[in-house]
Amino acid sequence: MPTLLAAGYTSFDLGIFAPKDPRLPILKSLLKRTYRRYLEEGIDYIVFRGQLGFDAWSLDVLEELRAEGFEFQMACVFCFQDQGKNWNEANQEVLARFKRLDYVAAAYESYENPGQLKAYQDLLLRHAQEVLFLYDEENPTNLKYLKEAVQEKGIPLQMLDFYELNQEAENFSKDNG
Repeated sequence: MPTLLAAGYTSFDLGIFAPKDPRLPILKSLLKRTYRRYLEEGIDYIVFRGQLGFDAWSLDVLEELRAEGFEFQMACVFCFQDQGKNWNEANQEVLARFKRLDYVAAAYESYENPGQLKAYQDLLLRHAQEVLFLYDEENPTNLKYLKEAVQEKGIPLQMLDFYELNQEAENFSKDNG
């Protein structure tokens, strides 16, 4: 059962906080095209970390693809059981969607020490046959540690970066303008 770990920037990292942000249709167009290719190639399990931003936007487009007839499973492996407990009401709705996926788990009950973060990262990568990453080397965040671990383990990695987003924006404008 081929498994794809999908991870990327949070909404905070990209400064996208409103569902009507004009950048979202472009980003979701790129994500939908990318996930469609993975599903057509046989990926049948997609794993998320349950973050706002990339994970939630991916969930949106994957629900659309499921409605189009693609069959696959989705999982969310939270780092901590109490992840999102302080999120606002709108974000709680997103959290609830993650908690309704085909498989849901938490690596730890709550934060105790920094070693948990590396162990969580190892857990995520243990079963991934490939990793999809929305990340740009020129705009690093703590995702760089996950990227380094993916590369150290030799897991195939597809990077979606700002160049690809810009290309998608140009195509999106042509197709919708």
